[in-house]
Amino acid sequence: MDLATHFLWMTLCVFYEASGEPFDGKKAVVHSILNRVSNRGLSVTEVVQERYQYSWYNEGASIRAIKRKHWLTLAICAQAVAEAYQEHLNGFNLGGADHYYAFKGKNKIDPPYWAPEMEFIDNVGNHKFLKDTKRKSPSYKRKE
Repeated sequence: MDLATHFLWMTLCVFYEASGEPFDGKKAVVHSILNRVSNRGLSVTEVVQERYQYSWYNEGASIRAIKRKHWLTLAICAQAVAEAYQEHLNGFNLGGADHYYAFKGKNKIDPPYWAPEMEFIDNVGNHKFLKDTKRKSPSYKRKE
């Protein structure tokens, strides 16, 4: 698939997973996707569409129509994708974080069963970011 297709899938994932997050929270989700791409040798689209990985896609969801009132939010998500991708190219990768879950806010959940097995990296917005330590990934440098 071409770059535009991967960009679209990543933007949709950020929109459905983190549209209510601050801008840095949106970018953190992008970094977790890109870290999975690196760690698993898959494309962005393959990572986003992996079974049981992202709640918005779990039910075999097709792309739902995005109402006009949400287009600005979608554009902000696209901007977060572009900025995080550039950061990733410059060496920042959120410490290799490749998993996250909402630990506060309206979508808060109890820690998933897999969370205790992973290394805590950072809290960004309402999400707790973790790294699967069974996979090799570059070390974390917190961005100031």
